[in-house]
Formats: sequence, C-alpha cells, structure tokens
Amino acid sequence: MWFVREDRLARISWEGKVWYARPDGTDLALLSGSPLDGLIATNRRIAMTDVQFLPPVPATKLIGIGANFPGEEPLGPDPYPSFFIKPPSSFTGHLTTVELPHVFRSVVAEGELGVVVRRRCRNLTPDEVPGAILGWTVINDLSGRDSTLRVVPPAVKKSADGFAPMGPYMNLDASIRTFTLTTRRNGEVVQRGTTASLRFDVVECLVYVSSIMTLEPYDVLALGTPPPKPALVPGDEVAVEIEGIGRLVNRIAARGAYGHFTAEIV
Repeated sequence: MWFVREDRLARISWEGKVWYARPDGTDLALLSGSPLDGLIATNRRIAMTDVQFLPPVPATKLIGIGANFPGEEPLGPDPYPSFFIKPPSSFTGHLTTVELPHVFRSVVAEGELGVVVRRRCRNLTPDEVPGAILGWTVINDLSGRDSTLRVVPPAVKKSADGFAPMGPYMNLDASIRTFTLTTRRNGEVVQRGTTASLRFDVVECLVYVSSIMTLEPYDVLALGTPPPKPALVPGDEVAVEIEGIGRLVNRIAARGAYGHFTAEIV
C-alpha cells in the first residue's frame, strides 16, 4: 500500500480539482483514486501553502455523541449514547474561518475524535465494528452561544454553516486504540482528555447508532468532548490536536468576515 510509512491522508482542492494527498514534509504528494477504491501514488507534489484543505472525507452526515466524558451530565437516564446529526453544509476544513450566523455572538469549542465509516452498515455487532472503520480524524464540534433568540433549538446551535470543522488528515490505521486530544484557544490549552475516559467507547457507539440509522461510507461519528467547553468569540483562533492524526486550526469571525488564513501545519 502507498501508506507504508505515512498513514495520514488529506483531501484538498488544487487548481479546481479535488485530490487525496499524503503529507511529506512541507509538501503534499498527490494521489489518484480514493481510500475505498484504492490509492495510487503519482509523481506530483505541491506545497501545503498552495492548497485548500477540505474535510478529509465526503461524508453524508456527522453523528455527534453527547455527554460522553465524565464531568458532563448524561443527557438522559437510558443506558445508551445520545446523539445528534450535523449536515454536510456544516462541514469545513483546516485553516478556514468560521463565520458566526447573526443569531450567535460566540460559540463553544468541542475538540473530539472522529471515527470514519468504511462501508454501508446497519445493525452492527461488536465483532463487526473493527471491519467497519476506515480511519480517524479530528473534529471541532462547534455549538452556538449568546444567542439573540429566546429559544435555541439544537439544530440551530449545532448545524450552522461551518460548525463542524474537521481534518486536516484522516489516519488510515483503523485499529481501535486510545487517543489523547488537546484544544488550544489563542495558543492556551483550554481542553485536554483521552478517549480512555469515554462513557461509551467506539464499539458501543457504532453498534447503537447503526441500530437506529444506516451509516454510509465516509460518515463520521464524533465521539464526544472532555470538559470544559471553552467559549470562542470573533477574532479567536482555535486548534484541536490529536496525537497521531494532526492539528486542526480555525478562526472565528463575525458575519461578513469569512475567509482563509495560513498557520503552521503538522
């Protein structure tokens, strides 16, 4: 396989075309094909600063697991994970600026591990889960706050455009293991946790969610965030890093200030 030495995979836009690529120093080595159909190395390389990072997979939905770390009140008495859905219009990539819709003055950052689904699946058993995983990515599950609305429905606070940054990479080592995540606001650590603390682990989450709805190839489950949930206001830069996957960086802006920026890529 092409990723013998490098398991990480980016999905990028360059010269009007979508590519998969593997990081190689400060460059990206372009690939043909897809993670599901097979990837073939090309002889083309491009500087990371010359591309736009896209969400690492073309998912049909993101399923977010709620209150999945100690320190958060469970969302209900049932002994099952609670979850919500974010649409593709909420997805954005590394180094993009997230513009707050007019009903919010701030958001909270929620750094999370994302598990990417390999195949169409329904009613998974625990033994089937490892074979249903394509890889892992970094998610920032943003939630709107300080609203001008009297009542804020969950779909409004969770599903705004850009409220699901992910990437910059997917790690294609699909083995189930412990990950450590760190979130920084303007360079200061504001969240830190490990997936060893999850109330419901990846197997339990995939088994339960797939018993409710069909999961499609490239769909992503965001497995929950460790407390606290730091507030972000326009002008803030937020970085979520998961060891072995990468560091996802975005900025927050007020309405009308959307754009892209540059930052160190790891």
